[in-house]
Amino acid sequence: MPTGNSLILERVSFSYPGQSILVLNSLDLIASSGAVIWCVGDNGSGKSTLGKLLCGLFAPTRGRILVDGLDPAHQKVSQRPKLAYVIQQRAYLSFTRATFGHELHFLARRAGLVNVVRILSELQLLSLENANPLDLSYTEAWRAALAIGHILDPVVLFVDELPNLVGQRTVEALQYVLVDRQRRGRITMIAAHELPPENTTRTHTVRFG
Repeated sequence: MPTGNSLILERVSFSYPGQSILVLNSLDLIASSGAVIWCVGDNGSGKSTLGKLLCGLFAPTRGRILVDGLDPAHQKVSQRPKLAYVIQQRAYLSFTRATFGHELHFLARRAGLVNVVRILSELQLLSLENANPLDLSYTEAWRAALAIGHILDPVVLFVDELPNLVGQRTVEALQYVLVDRQRRGRITMIAAHELPPENTTRTHTVRFG
């Protein structure tokens, strides 16, 4: 049994309601503090579905998921983001404040984080603090979503569908979050179509499809 923060998947299988086809079939995984897990596979292979199960939107059809010993699907909705949180590039569409900076400072206060400037700086978002979230470019919006997940600081952070790591800013932002979460004993999962560059942190690889 892992010590500290832990994630356990025990023969997890899942089919969506009303369907007989299994999207996930007998998936097993044990990960402990500081794990960085790359979930690699094509579209439709079940990566995003796993993220939905982790954050409690669905319960497995068979098997079980435990985050720090707790089943996310059986927790109060308000408690689930503390266990697992899924970030997506279009997370900015849920913003309710006029600027990106206001939104992040609001989330930081709720999470008990006094100073969010360092995260903005490390993710190269300081210049966008006064920007309207709807005006962000694709890669800016993705880094903004990454900042949200990092500020919320869940036990398991699931990065759903990594963009092509073609920009140095994107690579550096991701690596900062991976290393910082690993240092603090958190578990991070990244859904991608292919393996990351060799200089990107990775402790486990799970192939889908």
